[in-house]
Amino acid sequence: MKKNYTLLKRFYNGMRILIMFNLVWLLFVISPLVGLNVSYAAPNSLRRGVGAAVVAVTATATPTSTSTSTPIPTQTDYCSADLANAAKVMSRYNLITLSDLSTASDVEGRTFIGRNLASSSSANFAIHLGNGAVEKTDETLVIVGDMVAGNPISLQAGGVRLGGAQNGRIINSNGGGSITHDSTLSATTLTGQLQRASVDMAKLAANNTATLPTKDGNEVKLTVTNVNACGLAIFNVAAADLFANAQLAQITLKSGNATTILINVTGATVNWSNAANLVGSFDEQTWHSHLLWNFSEATTFNLNSHNLKGALLAPLAEVNTQSNLDGSVAVKSLTTTSEVHQPEFAGDLSCVCDATTGTPTSTATKAATPTNTATQTPTPSGTPPTPTPTNTPTNTATPSSLAACQVT
Repeated sequence: MKKNYTLLKRFYNGMRILIMFNLVWLLFVISPLVGLNVSYAAPNSLRRGVGAAVVAVTATATPTSTSTSTPIPTQTDYCSADLANAAKVMSRYNLITLSDLSTASDVEGRTFIGRNLASSSSANFAIHLGNGAVEKTDETLVIVGDMVAGNPISLQAGGVRLGGAQNGRIINSNGGGSITHDSTLSATTLTGQLQRASVDMAKLAANNTATLPTKDGNEVKLTVTNVNACGLAIFNVAAADLFANAQLAQITLKSGNATTILINVTGATVNWSNAANLVGSFDEQTWHSHLLWNFSEATTFNLNSHNLKGALLAPLAEVNTQSNLDGSVAVKSLTTTSEVHQPEFAGDLSCVCDATTGTPTSTATKAATPTNTATQTPTPSGTPPTPTPTNTPTNTATPSSLAACQVT
């Protein structure tokens, strides 16, 4: 009887060990399929032939992204790192000033100020980023320099990163974010990137023409008839033909089959002094985020009371306006009493280097008349300043040379 009991006990212990080893083996096989980390430890009792295996099972959490931003092409999709960076930063920030900002109004999205918040008036930032659109830790207002003393400002979402002095200025953080002081902030790299990107785009040949008015006409027509492989349409036109011609009543955009539109505007001093309004496709919300005005030469841009529709890139320009700006803004400085509106830039600039296909013989033509069919070539109203950022691209000859740029 005692012998039978001993045999039964050995059989029982052997089956326990066999079952435990099978369980451990099964866990190691299935754990990769269900996202588990499995560690195994054998106690001394098991090494003596008795006892149980110890299996520790812990779930590995898969990170989830809280970002709602629209993905942009990677740098490898661009012929220039500067173009990639320009597109990226303008898709993130609603307003970028490389120097000072003076405002007495609102910015709907994120703001980057490359030097000082130079106005003492009350102002509101990130007003359309509330209600959970961004995290509290999202720094929706970045100021490289100082805040001048003055009335309180309000931040409706996220937090502030400040490089200089706050000077007693009250910041009402209505979104629950904090103020981070960071003396290492700089706008130098961003300034160089935006300046070089603007110059590169200005060198591109147009694949569409701006039709200028005849003697009795009052309309400039920007009609898309050609696009490149990315759906990009490019116009090159002088600022004086758009904004200084006193007979103009409207500037009409017909977007055709374009997915992104680039309007390169020449002229060092830009003053929107006529009564022309932006109409046609300019009134469609899509083109506030998929159209880019590029003023690579402008050092002064006075919009007066005109509403610019579409993203604005003017990295050398001191911009003054008393009317709203609809779309991303990236300028040297901005003085405004009006609002900066979303949406942020979402256009595709990834194949601007292929945009020379279908190049017209001129950048702007007069509308045809029975007595005069000659082509008019606008004369730029100023000499382009020469930016001096570091790491200047080697492409300086022709638009087609951009295709040889390599992303660094």
